[in-house]
Amino acid sequence: MSVFSVPGSVKDITAEWLTDVLRDGGYLQSVVSGLEIEPMAEGVGLLGEVARLRLEYQADEILPATLVVKCAAQNQNRELARCLSFYDRELEFYKRMADRCPMQVPKSYYSDLRRDSYDFVLLLDDHGNASSRDQLIGASRHEAFTAIRKLAELHASFWGLEKEASAWMYDSMTDDESHRLRDVIYLPALEAVFDNYGYLLSGEHREL
Repeated sequence: MSVFSVPGSVKDITAEWLTDVLRDGGYLQSVVSGLEIEPMAEGVGLLGEVARLRLEYQADEILPATLVVKCAAQNQNRELARCLSFYDRELEFYKRMADRCPMQVPKSYYSDLRRDSYDFVLLLDDHGNASSRDQLIGASRHEAFTAIRKLAELHASFWGLEKEASAWMYDSMTDDESHRLRDVIYLPALEAVFDNYGYLLSGEHREL
């Protein structure tokens, strides 16, 4: 168990907390003397809250002037993330797999998760020149094919990996967990599906 608290939100991040975790990881020699938290656009983190941290240090450090922090969602998406073990998997990815990926992955400086509240924190390099596409507008043909090629490279690099060596990647739900997933994700979405795509569904499909 970590000796450090897990921030419940990006607004709970402090210069003192950053000093503690970065020192503990061997990344910082002095202290974080200044901190500015810059929330990033809503939706960027999907199932989490994301912000850019602008840091000042008491002395010269090799650490960058900005980092990105991701914390647990501040709305109903947190329960969705819990149902999918989303934060567990994200943290495990950075601990176990990030160094083996054939694409550029942000360096993780610190990560932790609190089981009871499902608060979590992930402190990453700031790849400020990278962006996610608008989910409504979509991607260009070039962007879509670039993403597909990268996905193929990613899959190929882990082809044949034994399931036992990566059990944390796979779904393993109890009946209660699957029922919660149904209640949190699928049932609330039914009305929107019927409103937008009802003409594609027969009465039998609606009842199902």
